[in-house]
Parts: sequence; structure tokens; C-alpha cells
Amino acid sequence: MKNLRMMNSIRASFLGLALAGQAVAAPGDKLWEFPVGASIQSSPALTREGLIVFGADNGIVYALSPDGRKKWEFRTSGSVVATPAIGADGVIYIAATDRILYALNPDGSEKWRLMPGAGLVSSPALGPDGTIYVGSAFGQFFAIESQGLKRWDFPTGGNIVSSPAIAADGLVLFGCGDTNLYAVSPEGARKWLFRAENRITASPAIGEEGDILFGSLDGFIYCLAPNGEKLWDFRTGDAVRGSPVIGPEGAVYCGSDDKKLYALSFNGRKRWEFATGGWIRSTPALGDDGGIYFGSYDGKLYALDAGGQKRWEFAAAGAISGSPLLTAGGVLYFGSWDKTFYAVQAAGPAARSAWPMFRRHERRTGSMAPEGKALAMVPTAPQIPVPPPPPVEEPKIILPPVAEPTFTNRVSTPPVRFADLTATPRELIISNETIFLKPPPKPPTPPIERLRKDKTPPRVEIKSPSEKERLTHSLLVVEGTARDNEGLERIEYRFNGGEPLAAEGLGDWTVRLQMRQGPNSFQVRAVDLAGNASEWASRTFNFLVTRPLLVQIAGEGDVSPNLAGQYLEVGKSYTLTAEPARGWAFSHWSGSLGSDNAKIEFVMRSNLVLRANFVRKTPLPTLATPKEKGREPKASAVVEVRVHGQGTVKPDFSRRQFVVGEELSLAARPAKGHEFAGWKGDLEEESPEIHLVIRSNMVLRAEFVPHGLATWQGIHQSLIWDTNGVSHETSGLIELRFGGEGDYRGRLWLAGESFNLAGKLDSSGRDQKLIVRGENRSLRLDLKAESSQGGIINGSIRDQNGLVSFATHRLKFDGKAFSVPAAGKYTMIMTATGSPQGPIGDGFATLAVAADGAVNIGGELGDGTSFSVNGVVAADGRCPIYLPLYGGRGSLSGYLRFGSAPGGLDVSGQLAWFKPESPKDKLYPMGLSRLLALSGSRYQPPADGQRIVGSGNAVVALSDGNLPSLMGHFIELDQRNRAKIVAAGDEKFAFNLAPATGLFQGAFTHPATGRRTEFRGAVLQKLGWGSGHFLGVDRSGLVFIGPHKEPPSATDEGRAPASPAPGG
Repeated sequence: MKNLRMMNSIRASFLGLALAGQAVAAPGDKLWEFPVGASIQSSPALTREGLIVFGADNGIVYALSPDGRKKWEFRTSGSVVATPAIGADGVIYIAATDRILYALNPDGSEKWRLMPGAGLVSSPALGPDGTIYVGSAFGQFFAIESQGLKRWDFPTGGNIVSSPAIAADGLVLFGCGDTNLYAVSPEGARKWLFRAENRITASPAIGEEGDILFGSLDGFIYCLAPNGEKLWDFRTGDAVRGSPVIGPEGAVYCGSDDKKLYALSFNGRKRWEFATGGWIRSTPALGDDGGIYFGSYDGKLYALDAGGQKRWEFAAAGAISGSPLLTAGGVLYFGSWDKTFYAVQAAGPAARSAWPMFRRHERRTGSMAPEGKALAMVPTAPQIPVPPPPPVEEPKIILPPVAEPTFTNRVSTPPVRFADLTATPRELIISNETIFLKPPPKPPTPPIERLRKDKTPPRVEIKSPSEKERLTHSLLVVEGTARDNEGLERIEYRFNGGEPLAAEGLGDWTVRLQMRQGPNSFQVRAVDLAGNASEWASRTFNFLVTRPLLVQIAGEGDVSPNLAGQYLEVGKSYTLTAEPARGWAFSHWSGSLGSDNAKIEFVMRSNLVLRANFVRKTPLPTLATPKEKGREPKASAVVEVRVHGQGTVKPDFSRRQFVVGEELSLAARPAKGHEFAGWKGDLEEESPEIHLVIRSNMVLRAEFVPHGLATWQGIHQSLIWDTNGVSHETSGLIELRFGGEGDYRGRLWLAGESFNLAGKLDSSGRDQKLIVRGENRSLRLDLKAESSQGGIINGSIRDQNGLVSFATHRLKFDGKAFSVPAAGKYTMIMTATGSPQGPIGDGFATLAVAADGAVNIGGELGDGTSFSVNGVVAADGRCPIYLPLYGGRGSLSGYLRFGSAPGGLDVSGQLAWFKPESPKDKLYPMGLSRLLALSGSRYQPPADGQRIVGSGNAVVALSDGNLPSLMGHFIELDQRNRAKIVAAGDEKFAFNLAPATGLFQGAFTHPATGRRTEFRGAVLQKLGWGSGHFLGVDRSGLVFIGPHKEPPSATDEGRAPASPAPGG
């Protein structure tokens, strides 16, 4: 019996092990699936009871147990695409597209519902005190108390799809369709905003130190400091709609519509990228073992390791746009557009980092703040310690960052000997240079035959809004479609008779406008690649300004129709009739209007208050009779008017008592150079003149600000180039001259072309231009004046291939009150970096800087191309340069920097040089794409007896340029800097130095061709050496001149007898 029990025990043990082995799933295995009959875009959340809650496009909210059984469901009247948020008390908050925010008890029963705004697709965030924060499609951002009452709303200029995030100090962060990321206090006050180049639909993530990460439709991933200052950005290949997550060591992971997932270091450097077959809008979830889990529109859920290598993938039958939930049990939950919800085994639980998944953790609250405690923001923003940026020695013109060139090898006398002339290669000029320039321009290609023959115009249609739609918001968003048989070039629109401008998009286009009150005319047309244009499609939109009507009733009675609290159209006539209750009689109307007639007609205006007064037909006995029969005793109130900024408010009602119901008119008048910015306090109104009815004690604040448009008066200039890779096609310069009213004239140079500009900034400091080019795609120029950035004009130039941003700076120097410290004359050497296949010879130039900052530069590039260009020195010592070359098919662009630089230089900087591909050219027929390192010093013509190079003995070295070997020549400079040939490797060698300019020239016989070859260059006077170039058979060579202390020895080979230099 004992043995039998032992055998049964052994069998049971083996059976248990076998069953256990069957129950354990490997990472990537499907545990279960749950069909819902509709696409799932909502990301799931985990309740405190362990239920998985998510929504679907059929409007149903589902709660499933961890084993996949449905526990309950809740039906809304719209789709649920947002993610649920679970409160500390277990209450579930759901935002739906039916405009309703639902609060559900843990058992799925409804606790309350609130309709704060339109089209809720933003997932709610929960504050530390239980406040719910959520955005709407009509641009309002709401704060709602946990009992279901609206606390405040915050207006923006676009739809809010981005789900808010809450920082540790309670600051609420969210993106918006108006391209801004907003930071709002728990009390609803804006603390700061950051403007991207396109809409922000992605949700922010917050790091341990409070850094804010988010993506934008402009294709960038941004990182901001807690005070809103940009720390870095990273450009992907397309729009970023998913949200970033942050790993344990500060690594950032984020997907893009370019179908790639990016891994970035904490400072924004790319670690790796992983390509999929579809858009990546699913926010990753990070595992504690380094695993990265995310979905793609190719229908797969991917699992990668920390190095970006794929561990496994799980295939669904539809796109996966929602963000997976990774639980402490190591299970991934997510939905798909194939109408199914899945549970898949992961390798372990979520990572322990600041923000390892969408909305930060399993309950999806989107908050870093500790729960159960209200955080109040102090009146002024806290001073967040941000380390100062490192000093900038060179402008950051390319990515990856360019290392600082080292010039120290040329500070002292170069150790050049005739027998060791290899000491003068390029390493003496610049070293450790990292560059990224795009390839040289290709030859222009003629249009394809079918475009030349295409005469079919495109079609354009306005989809929304309709002319019948009631528009009560000044922001107008017009959407439509366009089609063409060969391809679209641009969509043009005109608004209220203005000049044609460019819409966003082509096949599906969008235009965002600010309407004026009343009718607004809109026209749109499409232009195809062959230049054919459609007819203008027209529509008129009416902007109705509405204000709420306040109706008060004193006594017993009613008002018909009941318009109390309704938003009525300003300027429109309405009629109200006072209807007394039984036993009561109508007495009179009071408030904003007075009348003894029960029926009153009025014209709606802002802050209108109407009071219907009723009295008893048989008055009750009273101990005291009012002075006026039927009138109630009058209460008093005080109106306190405050002024913020430079301006006045008339009349002055300070220290005066008003009777409740009395009407009051106030007018705000700005001081010279200022403008009225609106009324704040107990009444918010944009008009400087207001009419109000006193209801109780009131505090009004008139806001005045400096006249915004006058801030930018003067000349503004900026270099234009794409910092992700400098190219000829995206390089240029813009110069704008602003008047005092925001009007401007200027010029834009881009890709070898130039365009005249003229326009005027609107009241918000914005303007837009459509630039139509001949054979090239049209451009859209956007300008935005930023008063918070010291008078900077931010701008962007966009075509159908991408976007280039810039920021102009106002020119300061006038040569009188402000003179540029860099005024004087200079010589400069331009050294081509990069591939050894490019020019070996140096370019050179002379510079003249006037007291007003005007710069004139003339010289030669390393391939012998002569150039002359003008520029202006800005207040920071930089001078932007742009020069079209080679008939506009090439260019020279970049920054010169005046001031002390490493190695004792007075001029430094970098220029991007592009020479187009041209098979007929003898030198560099495949074109050039080179970054030129600039080395310049002041130049003063020497006095008699003062030599330019050393003490008089100098060596002239010629290298490369198809020379079979290095050639060296010794010269002596007399006290007037005239050259005498001491020893030369060529009997026809000639050299001449011009003391007035610091330039030199000469000639020698080229061994490869037998022809006399000229060379030219410049001397850096402060450093005592110079360089230039000569042209060989198919490439240029370097000519170098430097001091030489040792006289030539008899063993020096290949030298001709001494002879005087020409002109010496």
C-alpha cells in the first residue's frame, strides 16, 4: 500500500509538471482573443480590480477579465477612440465622439455624464486632486471636477486631439491643431507655449527631470525643458502622430508615419531605427528586460530588444493603431482594426522608468503628480535650474554637429623644409571635421512628353463647411479634394479678395483662416504639373458673433420665449414677452433696457442683461412703503477698474457706489505705441468699449500691450538651409524691411532664384505668401513675428517635398549710433573639407567691413571660380552669405563669424559650396558638394621694413593638382615685400605679393602638361602664412606660402639658380 501511494504521488507529480508545461506560453504566443464587431482604436487601461477596459468604434466600452471573459459593457452614443483613465477611487472616465465625458463606477454603471464640448477624441488625464482634463475637437480644453461639474475651459486656435499630460508640479501639457504645445496651470492660466511647424496630435511624455517630449506633423520629435525652452529636436521622415516613451536610462522611443520606430539617446542622437511595412502611430510599451512592443498599420505587433533587433512579431488581420498595455503579469493587451481584442504573452512586466508606456502607466492617468493632493501653481513660473548652453564658436548649420576646427598648427611658424614639404597638407588647415552635405545638383531634366501634351484641367471641390452651416467661431477650417490625370502642383485659395495663397495638402487639402464678422468669401482652385488650372470654386461663410443673454425675473412670472443663457447673434433683433403668474402683474423691464410694455424688442449686444419685474395684484401688508410703488429696495455694488500696461480707462469710477441694475459704459484708451489687448476679470471682452449692467461687486482689468507690429521695424535677415542636410535646392537667404505698421518689402533667394516680397503682418503677427516658380514646384512662405523672442521673425518655406525653417534677426548697426566692432579689412582662406575627390586647392578672398556692418567679399573658389558677394554683420557678429553660382544651378551659402576664434583668427565660419553636375566641364564634371572651413584675419598694409611673411625668408610649396610630386621654391622678401627667387624647382617660376591687399600670384611650368600654369592666393597677416590654388589637368592643387628660417642647402635637389622675381 505504501509503495502504491508513492507511485501515485510520482504519477501526480509528473502529470502536474506536464500540465504546467502546457500552460506556460512563450513570448509572442496568443493567450486569447475577444471579437467586438467593430474596429478598435482605443488603447486599453487596467482597473484596480484587474479588469481590462477599452472602447471600440461601435460606441461600446468593454471590461474583460484577465482570461478574456466579458464582465460588463457600457454603451455610448458615439465612437470611443480615446483611452479610458482610471481614478484612484476606481472610477473610469471615458471620452466619446458624442461630445460626452462619462464617469463609470467600477461595476460599469454610470456615475455621471457631462457634455463639455464637441467631439472628444483626446484621452482624459487625471490631476492629483481628481480633476479631469480633456480637449475637444472645437479647440476648447476643459478642467472638470470629479463630481462632474466644469471647473474652467481654456480656448485655443485649433482642434485638440493630443491627450494631456500632467507634470509633477501639476502643470497640464497638451498639443493642439494650431501648432502650439500649451502649458496651463491647474487654475486654467497659460504659463507658456511652444510653437511647432505643424499640428500637434501626439500626446506628451514627461521625463524624470521634467523634460517634455512630443511629436508633431512637421515630422520632428521635440524635447523641451520644464520652462518650455527647446533642448533638442530630431527629424523623422514623415509626420509623428504616436507618442514617445522613455526608458530607464533616458532613452526615447517613438514611431513615425515614415514606417520606422526610432530609438534616441537622452540628448536626441539617433541610436537605431527599425522599419516596418506601415505607419507607426502606436505608442510603444517598454519591458523591464529591455523589450520594446508596438503595433503598426501593417497589422503586426512587433517585439524588439534594446538594440533594435526583432525578437518576434504577432500578425493580426488589420492595422494596429492603439498602444499596447503591458501589465505586471507580463501580458500585452491591444486591439486591432480587424475588430478583435488580443492578449499576447510578453517576456516580463513593464519597465520601471518615468514614462514606459502610453499615458505613463496601466491606469492611463497621464500624470506624474502624486495622487490625493491638490497642487496650486504660484503666480509666477518657478525658476527651473537649466544648465547654461555651451558657448557657440561656430553656427550649427548641419547635422550631425560640426566639430570645432583646430587651427593651432598654424599659430606658430610651420616647420616647412624643402626636403620635408609634406608638412603642409590639409591637416594644417582643419582637422576632425564631420560634415553632412547633400549631393551636388543634377542637370535639369525637360518635362516628360505627356505633360507637354496635357491640356486637361484638374478638378477641385469644397467639402466642408457648407454655406448653410452656422459658424460661431472665428477660426474657419475649409477642407476639400482635388484630382488630376497627371498630378497636382498646388492648391491656391483667395480669402475676402486677397492675393492667392497656398493650401495645405494636394489631393486632400485644408485651409485655416480667421474670419471677420459677417460674410467671408472663399475661392479655391487647383493647378496641375502641366500648368493647367481649374475654375475657381467659391463659397461664402457667415461668421456669427454670439453672446449669452442673461434674463432675470423679480417676482412671480415667466418670459417667452425662454432665451435665458442662450447664445444669441450680436446685432440681430429679438423679441421677449413678460408673462405674469396668477395673482401677479407685470410692472416693468429693467437692466440694460427699460420699458413698461410687457413685450420688448431688443438688439443683441455683449453683456446684455434684461430683468422682468412682476408685482402682486393685491400687495401684502408691509410696515414700510417703498418710495416707488412696485419697486424693490435697491442694493449697491462697487466696480473696481484696474489698468495693466500703458493706457487709461474713461470715465474714472473709482470709489463710487453703484445701484444694482444700473447700466455702465467704459472705454479703454491705449497710450502711444501701445494697443488694447482686452478686458479681463469678471468680464472678458475684446472690444475697448463695453456696456454692462451692475449685478454685484465687480473687478475689471484693462490689458494694454506694446504695439506689436512696431516691434519689428527695421531690416531683418536670415540664412535659409535645412539643418538635416544642406542642399542647393533648400539653401537661400531672406531679407525683409519692416515698417512701423507691420508692412514689409524684401527679397527671397532660394535654389539660385530670387523673388520680390511685399506684404503686411496681421494682428497676430502672421503672413503667408504663395511663390510660383517657372519649372520648379511652387513655394509657400509663412512668417510669424515672435515678440517673446526679442523681435525675431520665425518663418518656414514649404514645397511638396518638405519644409525648411528659419528665424530672422534685426540688423542693429547704422554706422552712427551703433558701429560694428568688426569694421576694417581682412583676408580669408576657404578650405574644402570632405572627400579627397574634391578640390585640394584653397579658395581665398578679401573682405571689407564698413561701420554700418556692410560686408563686401571678393575672391576665388578652389576650382578657380571668381565671385563677389555682399552681406551684413548682425548683432551677434555673424554675417549670412548666399550667392547663386553657375547660372543659378549652384550656390555658396553659410555664415561668416567676426570676432576672436581659436588659433588667433578674426574670421571663422563655414560655407556650403555646390557646383552642379556638368559633363562638359574639364574640372569636376560630376559636380561638387563641399563644406568650406573659413580662416580669416585682419589685414593692414605693412609699413616700409615690415614683412608680411616671417622675417623675409619664405617657402612656396605646390602640391597635388596632378603634380607627380611636391614642388618647393624659396624666396626672399625685401623691406617693401618684393620677392626674389632664391631657389626654385622650375626655372620659369614667378611670384609676386601685393602688400596693399595681401594677395599673391605667380606661375610655374606644370610637369604633366608642360604649360605655364598660374596660381593665386591670400596671406593671413596675423598668422604669417597664406595659401591658394592652381588648376591642374582635371583637379586643382594647393599653393602654400610660409616662413622658412633655414637657407637652402647644397643638397636640395631640383632647384634652379637664383633669379629675381618679376616685378621685384
